[in-house]
Order: sequence, then C-alpha cells, then structure tokens
Amino acid sequence: MILTSRYRRWKQVSLGSSVCHASLRVGIWLISVGKDRRSEASAPFPGRSRILSEIANGPSRRRVGFEIIGSPAREGCKIFDSAGLQEIGVITSGIPSPTLGANIAMGYVANGQHKKGTSVKVEVRKKMRDAIVRPMPFVPSKYYK
Repeated sequence: MILTSRYRRWKQVSLGSSVCHASLRVGIWLISVGKDRRSEASAPFPGRSRILSEIANGPSRRRVGFEIIGSPAREGCKIFDSAGLQEIGVITSGIPSPTLGANIAMGYVANGQHKKGTSVKVEVRKKMRDAIVRPMPFVPSKYYK
C-alpha cells in the first residue's frame, strides 16, 4: 500500500538525498514561497546553497516508479540504461503488487532518465530484467481531499 500510493518511507529520503531529489513538493514550496527566502542575506537554513542550486538547475537524480518484468526488484538493485551498459541509479524499495498484477519498484535515476515510458534494465539476483518508468502513484487515490 505504501509503495502503490507513492507514500515516502525512510528508504526514499536518506542523508544523500534532498527535497528536490525525493520530489517533496511541500519542502520545495516552503523554500520557494517568498523571493526573500532565496536571497543570501535573509533566512539562512542548513543546506540552503545545495537546495537553491537544485531548484534553479534541477536535481542530479530523480525519484521514479518502475514496473519490473520478471522477478521483483528489492532495495539496492542497480538500475542500468536500456542497453544495460551504464549504471544510472538504484532501487530503494520494490514489491509484487496484487492490485496491479505486476512487480513495482521505486528508486533514483540520473536526471534525463526519469521520463515516463523510458525503458531501463534492473539487475535482480545477478540477472538483467527489463523495466519501464511508470508515473506515480501507481494506483490513483480515491479519498476525499
């Protein structure tokens, strides 16, 4: 349920990631609300230079969802380009989804490889499996906001 609904867990946000990497829109909104927060003199906060740089230039990696063909990918599985030659990311969590009838996963990929429908390879138990970048959430929410 957590993965199919796009909820973030501690695995998706680590010391090496920022609010921009993990697509935490609330965090980005809090920083971006006023132009005065972006100036050098006002409202300093930890990691300000890194986050403002990522807001201006885009993050180096993006959190995306995958549909894995074959065995389910688990935390730590490596993600490769469609040719299977260059490592472009890592899976942070993955499960078989009974709701979708497919194996799904979430992970970080290099910026530019995050577009919906992009074909990639995922190394699962030393075998390369085909995967496709899918939009998240995998299952649309049906609760009243």
